[in-house]
Amino acid sequence: MSRWLEYAAQFEEGTQNPYFEVRSAYQALAGVKRLLTQDKGQMIFLLGQPGSGKSYLLNHLLKDEELENRPVLFETPVSSPKAFFIRLIKHMRHEPLSDDLESLKEQAEVLFADKKTLIMLDEAQLINEETLEFVRILSDSRLFWIVCAMHEEEGQAILNKSHFRSRPHKVIELGQLSAKESDMYINTQLIFTHDKSILDFHQAHAKKIYQLSKGNFRYLKKLIYTEFSLLDEAQELGLKRFEEPSKALLIMAAIEIGLINV
Repeated sequence: MSRWLEYAAQFEEGTQNPYFEVRSAYQALAGVKRLLTQDKGQMIFLLGQPGSGKSYLLNHLLKDEELENRPVLFETPVSSPKAFFIRLIKHMRHEPLSDDLESLKEQAEVLFADKKTLIMLDEAQLINEETLEFVRILSDSRLFWIVCAMHEEEGQAILNKSHFRSRPHKVIELGQLSAKESDMYINTQLIFTHDKSILDFHQAHAKKIYQLSKGNFRYLKKLIYTEFSLLDEAQELGLKRFEEPSKALLIMAAIEIGLINV
């Protein structure tokens, strides 16, 4: 593997690098963990723009050794209340004893009765209305802490519905990166390289990188990942003009991933 692909791997989507606690993410994480100290479970809405780091935060919670019990993460929308309970039962290394919804619910409640369990639903705005309503009703039992990670606009629309407004719940919002946090994140991911020229380049162009990525965590990772991928391609093709990072390559990377329209 070339050094450029090695650097790119640090920014690859889905790679779980050490958690980078930007201010809004740190506050969100602390907020969820604080709620878990309460005796009764409840519903928590984690809202943020696409690419703000919701999935990143959920995956960090999944591996958080400070949590008493391992959370259950639904990375894709659950299709029905039955599928929801079957997933919970199998999480506890049991098999469903029945196909009846009420029986599945009772079995899950028995298995989790003495545990403080966090259930995390990523892309929850895509869950069908029947299942989301069922999850809301389940939260009334106060047995589980249920985090619904949603896009900002869709999440607010769901929360404005009367049956959600009238039930106890918490809302935690994830904001965008600041310019300083963007710069710090790049340095954090590249510090292992010990390559001062690479670090110096990205620091010198931190303002342009932030402008191109628009303060969006996902865009930032895609931009730097694509920049290093282009450097690897240039090396393979023997293009001496692109042997090192440049402002031109940053612009090319931004065009390739659609941050700049041409």
